Amino acid sequence: AFVDELQKYLKITKRCDADHIAECWPTETVINAAGDEYNVADCKQRKNLLAGSDSADSNVGLILADGASIILTYDTNASPIDVGDKIIASNKSLPVGKNKNKEFAYTTSVTAPIDFVTDVNGKKGPNSETRDNKYYDIRQFKMANFITSASACNGESYNGLCVNVAADAGSYGNINCRETYLNQPDQIYCGEVGSPYVYDNWAGANKLCQEAGMTLPTLEQIQSIYENKANYPSLVSEERTFWTSDRDVNDNSVAYSFRFSDGYAIYWSMKLDGDKAVMCVK
Repeated sequence: AFVDELQKYLKITKRCDADHIAECWPTETVINAAGDEYNVADCKQRKNLLAGSDSADSNVGLILADGASIILTYDTNASPIDVGDKIIASNKSLPVGKNKNKEFAYTTSVTAPIDFVTDVNGKKGPNSETRDNKYYDIRQFKMANFITSASACNGESYNGLCVNVAADAGSYGNINCRETYLNQPDQIYCGEVGSPYVYDNWAGANKLCQEAGMTLPTLEQIQSIYENKANYPSLVSEERTFWTSDRDVNDNSVAYSFRFSDGYAIYWSMKLDGDKAVMCVK
């Protein structure tokens, strides 16, 4: 149904259902982020593109008018977007050539249910996803990867810790998430349409990481990442403030965040704050 609507705005020359997904991809196999050979025909369900997901939602293969190949996944349980809802764009620096990057409006607050992989040069090699912090020709929209191993890192890995900057500030607020405070302080409450609760950005960030099979970093973890940021190339010049999983057990309205520009841990961060980015680790 999503692709039916998408075809009104984007010229699609071929569409492949889950059982014929490889017919919309230029090669039968790829090298995934774990360095394994992966059969594209096996990428049938959402859980085959998003680490940690158990969703059996069917993926869709697309070939666009310019020849680009895409395998797209869409969360059919996503909450609807209402007319008048604020759309917030987030910028990200993406590679456009050898040692060249450019800032793009990478995603918006209404693209939370969507992710995809694409091959930027067709049959031409190396037909490989990013690994060991080096870009190849298969790119992800946000966190999608061809998955064969739970240990695959769809971010940057160093010393056993995988780090992925999953979302910029303001780009995930439409995840209808609220931490349940009354009697169940550890329960993350998400997704009920018409919930009387306002959005809780900390809980939304937590949910975003969980859906990718990752977690928000502890304060100790993010301090270690900061101290070793030279080993995470995309974080070397980070200016964002990130949520952590640490919160005050006596005050469920606040959680620690961490300012990456100077390594400052901020205790009094209201969980409703929308100015924090999301870093996920595993």
